Amino acid sequence: MPLKALLDDRELIAPFLAEEEWAAIAVALRDGARLTLPCCGAAGGIRRSRLGRRFFYHRTTRQVPRCAWAGETPAHLLAKATIALACRRAGYTVITEARGPAGCWVADVLATPAEGGRPLAFEVQWSAQSLDATLARQAAYAADGVRGCWFFRQPPAQARPDPALPLFGLALDADDHPVVSSPFVFAAGSRPGAIAPSWPLDAFVAALLARRIRFRPCVTARARPAGRLVFFRHHCRRCGRAFLLWYVEGWTVRAHSGCGVPLTRRPPRHRTVAAELAEALAPATRAVVAAFVGGAGRGLPVAGAFARRRVGQAAAPAFACPHCGAPATAGWLARADAFGRARRRYVRRRGDTHPADVPPATCPLPGEPSFGLSEPRPHWCFPGGDAWCGDTPGVGGVQASGRTDQGLA
Repeated sequence: MPLKALLDDRELIAPFLAEEEWAAIAVALRDGARLTLPCCGAAGGIRRSRLGRRFFYHRTTRQVPRCAWAGETPAHLLAKATIALACRRAGYTVITEARGPAGCWVADVLATPAEGGRPLAFEVQWSAQSLDATLARQAAYAADGVRGCWFFRQPPAQARPDPALPLFGLALDADDHPVVSSPFVFAAGSRPGAIAPSWPLDAFVAALLARRIRFRPCVTARARPAGRLVFFRHHCRRCGRAFLLWYVEGWTVRAHSGCGVPLTRRPPRHRTVAAELAEALAPATRAVVAAFVGGAGRGLPVAGAFARRRVGQAAAPAFACPHCGAPATAGWLARADAFGRARRRYVRRRGDTHPADVPPATCPLPGEPSFGLSEPRPHWCFPGGDAWCGDTPGVGGVQASGRTDQGLA
């Protein structure tokens, strides 16, 4: 059931016609005008579906077996008309039942940006089709510089979404309206583990064309640091006097991506002494310590820090005794099990039967600067605002103009 016809060589697209134009066509046909279906050259007529959708039909069955649109279901017709109208509202030039230059492909709807650019072919696949067959048809589009997007009633199995093959599920809701769903579309407002959300087909196509939906290889979110610096006593191996070292007690950080996926970062349970020391003496941590010593920790015997250099070796960070300047290196701290003993004493772990001891001093980590959480999960990102998951060069929405964003328009 095609949507396009020629009335005395004038092209008509059924969903785009006003009621008075549709009525005028009926009058013209009664007066002997010829309606031709360009899909196969057969004579055509006009009809309405039970849902009120206008379409053309084959008046003869002689050439119908060679026509790709002869056996379309009403649901297929409805979806095709919905896509065509959505593209037209978005300002695209629309052709239905479009054929490639060499006849290598046929598209239900072909939409071209009004300002020029890469055309978009929309395919509604109401019957079953394998992934290999879909990839072959997509390759035919790509060979002619066309970007393809597919809507399947029975989507072929995919291990993960493919930015080169935008593919989504299509169904009719309880009111016989076409709706789109996909386990690979992550959208704001959806809950993890819940039934996959669905969107009206016209709204989903509009979002694709507006680049509101973009492919991303990872789920990302911005998070704020959570934790504290814990100061603990240690005795200098040279002068024997006590002073304060510190370690970073990171807490579990949780955040949500713009498309609604929860992300969690838990502190590592086992770290080497060298890693502990590097984290404690990192520039950002030392800045927090300096602010603490200049304020609430004024007068406390807090260790200094320096980097020990050896010939032919990189500088190794170390604490410095505030009394005599003797270094407390990673090797010395490991032999004394300084970090381990302090953590076991001051960190309260789940299941402990007694509260942790109170350390000599603590300092909260500042909430800035924020940092990124990331998890490799390829998906079509559909945030509520502009918070798409991490913008990686060459990865984004389904883009008609040929830009690197893997968006659709």
